Amino acid sequence: MLRSILTLVAGCALVAVSYANAIAAPAATTSRYMATTNRTTLYNEGCSMGTAGLSGIVILDFGEPYYSGGEGTYTYGSAFASDSSIVNAAEGFLDGFWNCSGSSPQLRLAIGTSNYGSHTGNSAGQAWGGAVNTLKNYISSKGYGSQEFARGAIDAEPGWDTEFSRTSAWIDGYNAATTAPLYDYGSADDCPYSGFSGNCDGWGQHGLWYVSWGNSDGYPVPEIYQWSMGDQWYYESAYSASSEANGKLDFLGTMTQYSACGCGSSTYTPAQGFNTLQSLINGNSSTAYTMSYSTDITWAN
Repeated sequence: MLRSILTLVAGCALVAVSYANAIAAPAATTSRYMATTNRTTLYNEGCSMGTAGLSGIVILDFGEPYYSGGEGTYTYGSAFASDSSIVNAAEGFLDGFWNCSGSSPQLRLAIGTSNYGSHTGNSAGQAWGGAVNTLKNYISSKGYGSQEFARGAIDAEPGWDTEFSRTSAWIDGYNAATTAPLYDYGSADDCPYSGFSGNCDGWGQHGLWYVSWGNSDGYPVPEIYQWSMGDQWYYESAYSASSEANGKLDFLGTMTQYSACGCGSSTYTPAQGFNTLQSLINGNSSTAYTMSYSTDITWAN
């Protein structure tokens, strides 16, 4: 009973810190679980963002790595999408944003996959890095480089690969193919937070660090759907600050799923997710960092 009371007090203390250090969250962009690779659909979604004058990170999540006569993904439309069709769709988004925005908005467009499924591995990672390079070349060839940037992304979750080997191989393959930033928009399953001592489903905090920040291209944009998820990532940054060579995690921003979930008050809004993590890390001088982006994921049109 005493341990439970102390845990509750510790948790409340961190919540109090979060309110004390809250800052204004940026306007959230819309990321998407992709069920289509239709270029016109993606053009319209890019145009919508451009018309709104929004800047920030957009992640197009095309589902788990999959092989069917070539590298690709198994999308949320329950269909195979080749890497080339994914690139073609993302080019449509880039066109739409460019044509419908003014000269100021900045877009960091990341094509996303996950570490779910048996095909996560080195070859899939290399192919994904190559796809990002193709997008980079497209931006350069069209003269979009003043406003648009191509990125890779992975929803890396410890519970989907408890042995870690498939995920680390994918990361290494990606890094071998490109120098484009790789956004980890995953979770910190079973990782430590206030009153809880987990081992990140076998990854350990070092494994989570490697995927999100320790590899040569990695940047964390973590899922923050509730307070405990923010606390897990705060603890990961504190671990990195004390135990890893490149110090605290430089979080670019946060991902929520308020629009996709339809869960009401049981899941964070974009502002709540952003402010929770920002406040937690700013409550400790060794983890303090000013984030820039907020994105909320929903379903594709």
